[in-house]
Amino acid sequence: NRIPSSIVAALTHDIFINGCQFGFEIEGPQDTEVGRLYPDSPLVLLSHCLDAYLSNGVEPAAR
Repeated sequence: NRIPSSIVAALTHDIFINGCQFGFEIEGPQDTEVGRLYPDSPLVLLSHCLDAYLSNGVEPAAR
C-alpha cells in the first residue's frame, strides 16, 4: 500500500512548517519541555529559516 505523495506533502508541511508538534501540554513527570533541555538556544521556527535562506541566505536573528 502506497500513501499518495500529496498526503505526505500535507503532513510534512503541517509538521515542519505549521509546527503542529509544538505547544502541546506536558502531561507527566517524564515529559520535559524542550526549553529546559536547551536553555541557551532560542526557538527558531523552520519558516524563519526558510525565509532567511530565500533572502540571501542570512541566518535569522534569535527572537
